Amino acid sequence: MLRAGLAAPLRQIADNAGHDGRAVAARLEEARDKELGFDAIAGGIRDMAEAGIQDPLDVTAAALRHAASVAGMILTAEAALARPPPPPSGEPEGFGPTTPDFGADELEGLGLA
Repeated sequence: MLRAGLAAPLRQIADNAGHDGRAVAARLEEARDKELGFDAIAGGIRDMAEAGIQDPLDVTAAALRHAASVAGMILTAEAALARPPPPPSGEPEGFGPTTPDFGADELEGLGLA
């Protein structure tokens, strides 16, 4: 989660420049060279020091703070909300063979009949 949070500014810059942010982040992660980065103007991956592009410390520090904040909230929360997976057969949720069939006996046992 922390790694994804740190890569978010890179993905957004690449997306804003008209490139696939996820692909750019994946290529840089595979390269594992700390000097390489994405040049949004030239539209490619290059050595940032040679190109004269400096990483603004404020952006990196903010990304790290936000990622740590989200991670801390998830770790200390008793529950997290997530989207449920889509129904497997394309049927609307709540219909189909996986829907429990509560008859009168089951409802009486729950005190609902």
